Amino acid sequence: MKFASTAARLSILVLAACGGSDDELFLPGPAGLDALILEFDGLGTKIEPLDASTSLPAEDGVTMNGVMAVLDLDSLKDDGYVGDFTATVNFMSGDMTSSATGFYYQNGEAPGVTRAGTVTLNSVDIGDSLDVALFTGVIGGSLDTGGGLEALSGMAEGIFGGPLADVMVAIGEADVVGELQTLSVIVFAD
Repeated sequence: MKFASTAARLSILVLAACGGSDDELFLPGPAGLDALILEFDGLGTKIEPLDASTSLPAEDGVTMNGVMAVLDLDSLKDDGYVGDFTATVNFMSGDMTSSATGFYYQNGEAPGVTRAGTVTLNSVDIGDSLDVALFTGVIGGSLDTGGGLEALSGMAEGIFGGPLADVMVAIGEADVVGELQTLSVIVFAD
């Protein structure tokens, strides 16, 4: 299975939410936001031609770094949050712990505003009998969506790619607890 179509579509979504497209990156924001957008775009390019991993490394404690995008797809303002993502993957044990911090908010009008919060993505299962590269995870933590820190709760599915399982993509949805708002969560990491 190729990542191409998924990675390309996700790159377009995230860059559109952050004010750009595949053909044009809109980078008028703070240096930290610009760096995250460029990293996300670079990871999307790296991931796009890869196949899903057919085997996983026999090791624990593998660190992966990347970008988490949290998008409000129901918004008419192209709302998006982009944060710095770090994961510790335990391939032998079959689990992962991760978090994203240092979020920026962008809506096509704002040039990028820092937002507090730590969003977690912790796996409950890496690999299954049908595809060793798949994982499922629980989204949690909190994010400042404009009215203070809001708790998030959701699920994600992901896949490891490349011959050494050295990249991952995760896609999920998280509800803002107590609100009628669902956010899409996307992670690219290597």
